[in-house]
Amino acid sequence: MVQWAVLLGVSALLGVATALWHPHRPSFVREILPADAVPVETARRWGGHVVWIDARGEQAWRRGHIDGALPLTESRWERELAAVHQMELAGRAIVVYGENTASGEPERIARRLREVFPDAAVFTLAGGWSSWREERP
Repeated sequence: MVQWAVLLGVSALLGVATALWHPHRPSFVREILPADAVPVETARRWGGHVVWIDARGEQAWRRGHIDGALPLTESRWERELAAVHQMELAGRAIVVYGENTASGEPERIARRLREVFPDAAVFTLAGGWSSWREERP
């Protein structure tokens, strides 16, 4: 009986040590994404099947943006929405991004786009522009 207890204890210690220090250990903390958020790696796999919407301000868009992204902010909604109407949306997802996940602008823009384009699949980019830049292929 004592041998089983010792064996069980040693096994538990080795399991905990492996979980803590193994270089390929699983993450014990997972980011819980909103239902409409798409991870960067998934959006990259979609390739040309995405209409990118940059919900940051004009200055940020000029400093850098995802190739082909259209600027669309709440303050310039009417003027900038016209460019989205000209896009071919059939078979393409709309992915809206801001600077990072702290900004609520992409979620508001995505909500409004769903109202304007009820048949389109509209997502937000998890982590936003900063995640996109960090995960360059």
